[in-house]
Amino acid sequence: MRKPSEEQERRRLIEKEDLKAVLSNASGKRFIVRLLDSLGFMSDPYNKNNQLQSMAIGRLQVANNLVTDIALIDIELYFGIIKEYQRSTIEHMQAREQEVKASKS
Repeated sequence: MRKPSEEQERRRLIEKEDLKAVLSNASGKRFIVRLLDSLGFMSDPYNKNNQLQSMAIGRLQVANNLVTDIALIDIELYFGIIKEYQRSTIEHMQAREQEVKASKS
């Protein structure tokens, strides 16, 4: 494996600082949680259609890379994002259940 060039290292440092800035406030954290949700984080990428499955795997890889970057920046922040993602997912599931119940009434 080749050592990254100085330019690559500099760009990577900027990327990490940018991510820190996004995660420095509540709205940035909410944005990351929504982004992870749209990327299918913690979901099963399996699909009988190979093309759809390949696209889902690609989105999941982007989500995993983002979460890995967050963990490398600040492990406590990582756990906070995971907790917020799970809370958001549960809230969405409960809202869907309420909609289904309401439509059956």
